[in-house]
This record gives sequence, C-alpha cells and structure tokens, in this order.
Amino acid sequence: QKYARPDKGLQRKRRSLLCHVLNSSKNRLQSTALLLPMGGSSGKRSEAPSSRHRRTGFAGLLVSPPARGLAKAERSPRSLGVCHKPAYNSAMAQPFDVCIRGAGIVGRTLALLLARERLRVALVAAPPHPSATSDVRAYALNAASRALLESVRSWPDDTLATPVQAMQVLGDQGGEVHFNAPAEAGALAWIVDVPALEAQLAEAVRYQPLVEVVDTPQPAALTVVCEGKSSRTRTEFGVEFDVTPYPQHAIAARLLCDKPHGQVARQWFSGGNILAFLPLGGADGNSVALVWSVNQSQAPDLLALPPEEFCQQLENASHHVLGALTLTSDGAAW
Repeated sequence: QKYARPDKGLQRKRRSLLCHVLNSSKNRLQSTALLLPMGGSSGKRSEAPSSRHRRTGFAGLLVSPPARGLAKAERSPRSLGVCHKPAYNSAMAQPFDVCIRGAGIVGRTLALLLARERLRVALVAAPPHPSATSDVRAYALNAASRALLESVRSWPDDTLATPVQAMQVLGDQGGEVHFNAPAEAGALAWIVDVPALEAQLAEAVRYQPLVEVVDTPQPAALTVVCEGKSSRTRTEFGVEFDVTPYPQHAIAARLLCDKPHGQVARQWFSGGNILAFLPLGGADGNSVALVWSVNQSQAPDLLALPPEEFCQQLENASHHVLGALTLTSDGAAW
C-alpha cells in the first residue's frame, strides 16, 4: 500500500507541539510535562521517548527536566521530534519534593494530602519515647476537620469519634449556657480519641508509596516544620519565643460513668477551676474524657489521691450529673 508524501509544514507543527510545556502546579515540582502525538496522517509512528523521560501513569504524558534542555531544543528544530538528551537539571536530582519535619497528626495529614497531588514526601519521625502512662488525650474536631480526614481515609470508627449534639456550661453563680447542634450540621463537634486517630493516619501513611518515613531531615524543594512544642528545628534555626505561664495545670483521664452521657459535652466553672466531661464511646456510650483545669498547687495533691477519693471529688464537682464515676486510666497533668 502506498502512502501520500507527508506535509513538511504539518510535521514541523507536530514537532513543536511535542515540546510544549504544560505548567501545572499539581504536577511534580521543578518538572515539565510533554504531550506526545500518537501518530498522524503520515502513517508513521511517534518516536519512542528518550530514556531521560519517565512515564507518570497517564497515556502519552511524560515528565522530563525543564529549562536549559528545552531552550536548547527550541533553538534546534531537528531535535524537536522528541527532546533527546535534555540538559541535566540539579533540582531533579533531589529525591523528595517536600520534607515534613514532624510525624504527628498535622504532619501525617499534610503528607497524605501532598502525596495525593503526586508529590514525593519525606516524613521525618522522631523515635518513639516510651511512657509509663497511657495516652488519655482527646480532641474536639469540627466538621471541616472531619471532612479533611475522611478525604485521606483516616477518620476513626464511630466508637472512637463521638458526635456532640449539645453542650452545657454551668457558671459558679448559677449562670448556664446551652448549645444544640443544628439539624443540618449533624453535630457541634466530634470528640476523637487521639491514639486512635494517630493509628489511622500511620496506617494510611504506611500504604502511601509516595510518602517515605525517615529518621533525619532530607533535602527537598520545600521543608515544612510540624514538630510542636518540642521542635528540634526551632532550636536549629535559632528561633526565639516567649513563654507566658498560666497559673493552672490540666488533669486528664478517662472515666466510666454510671449514666450515659447522651452525646452532651459538659463544663463547670467553680472557684477558678474548670471541669469538663467530653463524651466518648459513641452515641450510646457512658464514658468520658476528663479535662480538669485546677490551680497548679492543687494538681499534685489531686493526682496523689487514691482512685476512689479522686472520683468522689469529681462527683461532687460535677453535681453527680452522671452518677458514680470510675477511673479507667491513669491521670496525667500538663
């Protein structure tokens, strides 16, 4: 079978299209996308891509080093069929696009979000510090936080993320404030078990191939610091800060209640102290996370009490609203 002679002008246009740069902020940092034509009226196949190019998983989409290599190709029309041997770009030698220092809830969530945009992430995790007490922290997260965590498949089970349908705040002079969740909102907030949330995020990171957990900071185009109050990077960079101490310590623990919490978060203000019961265990649960802010001189004495006496103090301070209370964890204070 005979083929018509190809139009040289049309060939030149196709070759120019080969090296058209598709700038996309969601593509790899410091990279360029080249779109290859898949044949044409000439009856000839497109040339095979150079070994310098790397397929991204999309048909016809390649990632190659930009800048100097493209400039050289543009000056040489004969090389426009495929940009063979583009000049070496030092930015492409870096194996990571982003280095995140700190593998807590914020650091892991950010790593998963960046990997979803096809960025390669180094996640620097500090070695675990063994603790003599269990982690009794609980976070109150709003609907936006829930949606974000669900988008990276890290929202805990219903029993570990309890919706708050109402909030009751009682003052020390008989004042009261009540909040109820609007029907369309679903909840005022969700009380989330922190160890469960950290485990969900760690599992998601483990199955994300574009996130690599490392022991030390790695070179990258961007470094993000998510290390919290004990930041090593802050010390490394010489960042100074002021500390304003509060005259209170927060005592935290987990409690089993004689009565169900009814998805209500409760708070009492009395004599300068603030007591909070945050519902746990799901919608029908009868356990709460305790946060008791007391004068810093009181905290050691309260923590030293036998469990029965400690719970008696809590029952009195909460006006026995949830009945008898039982400690299910050690107490912690900060």
